[in-house]
Amino acid sequence: MKRLSDSYAAKIALLERQFLQQKQQLLRAREAAIWELEERHLQEKHQLSKRQLKDIFFLQRHQMLVRHEKELEQVKRMNACKEEELLKWQAIEKRQLPKRIRAEMKTRELMFRESLRISMANLSESPEEEREKIRKFQDGEKKRYKAEQQRHELKQKKQLEELRISAETTIKELEQLQNEKRKMLMEHETTKLKQLDEQHAAELQEWKISLKPRKQSLEVEFVSQREELEAILKERLPEDYCAPSTSKEVFHPSY
Repeated sequence: MKRLSDSYAAKIALLERQFLQQKQQLLRAREAAIWELEERHLQEKHQLSKRQLKDIFFLQRHQMLVRHEKELEQVKRMNACKEEELLKWQAIEKRQLPKRIRAEMKTRELMFRESLRISMANLSESPEEEREKIRKFQDGEKKRYKAEQQRHELKQKKQLEELRISAETTIKELEQLQNEKRKMLMEHETTKLKQLDEQHAAELQEWKISLKPRKQSLEVEFVSQREELEAILKERLPEDYCAPSTSKEVFHPSY
């Protein structure tokens, strides 16, 4: 009878040990799942932060491009207005130039004839000589008139060229400034993304460091549970019962 009782007690002890072992394995699996979720949460949080940051910079780039297009169009309109005003003013000058030159020619010819009349009275030159001098004077005035027209055309052409060069320079300077701003924004985005990666790496490393004592604490608790169970079973089982050895060291399973 005692043998049957001892055998039954040994079977119960074995079942209790197996139950504890299975319970601890389930707890290990649960903790491993929790740690996996924690790591995944860190990864997902990092990816979400990167997506949000990229979306912010995408919006900033879009707004910058729209703003730059408006600035460029405004400068082009301003340059077009300046050229239009210059062309209008040059057209007015071109229309007024012949009138002004003809008036000057008429005044100069009257003055020349008066001067010639006075000199002819003193030199007693013939009418043919007087007409020849007047003809030469008129030829000279025509050449002067033509030269004045050419000089005026060259001046207007130079004004238009200088205005267009100035307009082109203004646009190039604006485009260069806009390119620098876009480059700075891209560099700022790269810096911010790098900071996010570094921050995530630091958080992940800190989490991994904190994970080791958590694993050790769990295994210490498991050892304590096994020792407690063995102490209880020792009181139930006969003194000559050979119990399986229980390791005092902390078991580090592969999670």
